[in-house]
Amino acid sequence: MKKVILIILCLYVFGKASSQGIILLYTGEGSLSFGDPLNWIQINVPLGQTPVQRPPTSIDDVVFSKARSGVSTIGFVTSDTIGIGGGQSSFCRRMYVYGMDIEFRATDADQSGADVRVYTSTGGGVVLDSGTILHAGQFSLLGGNPDVAGLDVRDSKFGFETQHNRINAELYLEKNGKARFKRSSFAGFYLGSTNGINTNGGSIYADSSTFNAGSFIMGDNSVDTFTNSSIIPNGINDGGLNFLIGRNATFVSENDTIFVHYGNLNFTTSGSIFNGNVQGWYFNFAQEDSAHPLPNIINGDVFITEDPAAGISGDLKISGNLTGYMPASGFPVTPNVMVNSEAAFTIAGIRNFGDGVVIKNCVQDFCHYKLEFFGSSNSNISWNIGFPVDTLVINKTGCAKVTCTNSLYVAGATNIESGQLTLDPNDTIHYKFVCAGNIDILQGGGLFLRRDSNGIVPNIAVAGMITDHNPTPDSTCQGLSNPYSGLITHYSAILPVTLVNFSGRYQDKSIILSWGTENELNTKYITVEKSYDEVAFFPLGDVIASGNVQGKKNYSYNDRSFLKAVNYYRLKSVDADATNLYSKIISIAAPNNNASVLYPNPVRDKVMLKLHDTYSRTLITIVDLTGRFIREMRFKQGVTDITINTADLSAGSYSLIIHSATSQITIPFIKE
Repeated sequence: MKKVILIILCLYVFGKASSQGIILLYTGEGSLSFGDPLNWIQINVPLGQTPVQRPPTSIDDVVFSKARSGVSTIGFVTSDTIGIGGGQSSFCRRMYVYGMDIEFRATDADQSGADVRVYTSTGGGVVLDSGTILHAGQFSLLGGNPDVAGLDVRDSKFGFETQHNRINAELYLEKNGKARFKRSSFAGFYLGSTNGINTNGGSIYADSSTFNAGSFIMGDNSVDTFTNSSIIPNGINDGGLNFLIGRNATFVSENDTIFVHYGNLNFTTSGSIFNGNVQGWYFNFAQEDSAHPLPNIINGDVFITEDPAAGISGDLKISGNLTGYMPASGFPVTPNVMVNSEAAFTIAGIRNFGDGVVIKNCVQDFCHYKLEFFGSSNSNISWNIGFPVDTLVINKTGCAKVTCTNSLYVAGATNIESGQLTLDPNDTIHYKFVCAGNIDILQGGGLFLRRDSNGIVPNIAVAGMITDHNPTPDSTCQGLSNPYSGLITHYSAILPVTLVNFSGRYQDKSIILSWGTENELNTKYITVEKSYDEVAFFPLGDVIASGNVQGKKNYSYNDRSFLKAVNYYRLKSVDADATNLYSKIISIAAPNNNASVLYPNPVRDKVMLKLHDTYSRTLITIVDLTGRFIREMRFKQGVTDITINTADLSAGSYSLIIHSATSQITIPFIKE
């Protein structure tokens, strides 16, 4: 096997370039220099002419072929950008690689992938075919001609699955850049638009291909097609997957799969339909455009693989089964939701939630969402310790059914528009279905309380009204059908104080916490709790509440206790009847000499980053709450104090990620 390493120092052009390019095959014979004409020979030779031997110019096509040249490995090592199809500064117009191992590697200390910039405005592009493996290279597709693929991968691999540091293979779609994968694979840390929002479109086409990426982000106005393909991050990407389809995107999916072995699955779209099954360890279904939210639509099954694993936020529509687990920690709130003097969650079999929980007061990301079941096939909800949802919609075609295996809790309304919600009995649960809002059964919709062989009928408890718009109940399809006299109980929920605007800042060797309340009712005091690991909290002190106040009330607390690099805080509101309500958890950095810290936090116009150590070629990225890429910054070795402008960031939660050759540090922060 021949192994050829091409050290790109400069490109030599011998003589005047012709007005029309030729196709040059790299033979690897003779000198290893790019500038040696003996290494290149023309293969599109007109009849009767002698093949040209010279290095490629910007108007030529180049071919690397193991079958034709016997060369099996090509390595590009350079500190410069490698241009393809970009005009006079480019190495060539188009590049074809057949059956070879190829890499584009930078000359820096951590051996990252070299920058390869591909333009299609002059017909440029890169083709990987016939078993080619691209080991390293940071490809940026800059488009120019939206009908031409800047990268075309056929029966080949972009990135190498068994290579540990696959971050060396990355693919960025800029402007209207286009990539195609056919019976191929991608393995790398990032695939998608450069900044997470690609307003100029860009597209990717995938057929019978596999993608192993930690971030899979297609920008606004993109045109994407996935058929018989899968996204399965593993290995170096065990941390999870950020899957995002931007606004106004044309997303076509058929028989596809997303499977995250470990870590979070952040699934974010604006009404795009994913046709296939989605499996993951921990879910976050979020809205890409919070100002104009559209649901995430899964035309298939959603399966959450193991406990703890039940975080779902953002509206979700699914046609198949919903299977999974609730987190062992449950929701950190305990307001009064009582049915016949018993906690509703307890009697509904929903465990690990304290004495009773109203999801409206839950502050975790996975508390609030609307769930809709659609399609013509039956669906099943299988949840091991009960299943909570903000708003439930049954919108099945005809008489297709949604069957709940365990218990079901709806914090808002239940709307049965068509199809049937079927409640199977469970001998260990007093109330199978608890709804804190109204149940509205439209014509064509049904709610059926079944009976098992032991004569057990599921009971339901409703805080609002039950309205049945069907003239005659029908257990096979329409209306409220309770032929076996299941217990239907009406109750009311008492909601405690609402905690809002909880934030903090570092100032003069202390941390100042601020928060507000809305509509206090019998509130006694608010306890400030602190943690150094976001798991074990201890009380700092109590702030006496106003008791009964309509409207807003503001409070503050000054923590002068021992401060670590990162300190976590939460609030616990205690009512007169001992009911508790916990706030969200916030983190605040306190600068010291022993850790990398970010301050102030929350931030406004700029934030200071102090690195605890010097890094070589430090890469810093900023992502938002959904994992969407916002910004990238690079710094030279030895830099420890960095100022980052945050004035252009929208208000919300973000994470700053410090990448180095040996580690990755994530620091969350809030932009006010």
